[in-house]
Amino acid sequence: MARFRREAEALSRVRHPVIVPVLDARLEGDRPYLVMPYVDRSGTALRALRGVATRREVRRALALGL
Repeated sequence: MARFRREAEALSRVRHPVIVPVLDARLEGDRPYLVMPYVDRSGTALRALRGVATRREVRRALALGL
């Protein structure tokens, strides 16, 4: 458990546009878990946060003349 807490603390300090941040680490009974923000499975929300478009999105924007 001590190692889990140390690693969770280290992860909570990581700031990078493509890494979901760790907000907290908790223990439910004997099960440790990390608390992290929800990320939309499609990746759309994450791309919007990062300001990055996929190749398909770029091709579509170019085709539309945007």
